[in-house]
Amino acid sequence: MAITGDWAMMDCRITAAVAAAVMLLQPGVLAAQSSDSATVDALANLVAAEQPLSLVGVAALNFGDIAIPDNRDALCAYDIASDGAQSVGENNQNFGEGPSPSQCAFRSGNADRAQFVLRCQQGQQVAFKLETRSVTPNGSDVFFVSFEDYIEVAGKSIYEWDGHCQDSDIAVRLGGQLLVRGTAQPSNGNVEVGTILLEAFYQ
Repeated sequence: MAITGDWAMMDCRITAAVAAAVMLLQPGVLAAQSSDSATVDALANLVAAEQPLSLVGVAALNFGDIAIPDNRDALCAYDIASDGAQSVGENNQNFGEGPSPSQCAFRSGNADRAQFVLRCQQGQQVAFKLETRSVTPNGSDVFFVSFEDYIEVAGKSIYEWDGHCQDSDIAVRLGGQLLVRGTAQPSNGNVEVGTILLEAFYQ
């Protein structure tokens, strides 16, 4: 019986110890004993919005007053280069700025290239795609065409330009060539001889 009493007393002590341990694990007890906190910053780098790419046409390609060849079988070629230089050819022969045997010649000083303004994100690389269409007010007697060779960007040939956007507007100019047969009829003022579609895009 004495042994049984000892075990009963030990059991009571163990029960009390367990109860005390459980009390220590309660949230309120731990909170009263220890707490801590920490602070960190919230950061952001604010940058300017990216410049959307835009290309705006500001002036038409103008061949000015040009002569119809006085020979019905002749073909005049009027050329305005990417740098604005003008030249005249007849039947695949180049006569520079002067008149040809069939009197092909620029007759006024108002011929000029088409002009565009390019705006884009500085440092971005840009390429161009060119499409032209000939409009024939005199049937097949007049034919207009232009190629990438006729494009000038920022004062340089498209092949010499580095292809990167600047932090300011970029001037884009475009020349072309107009073929006129001796059978063409005089026009009453300026007439549309073609259309130009120039596309700029990021690479």
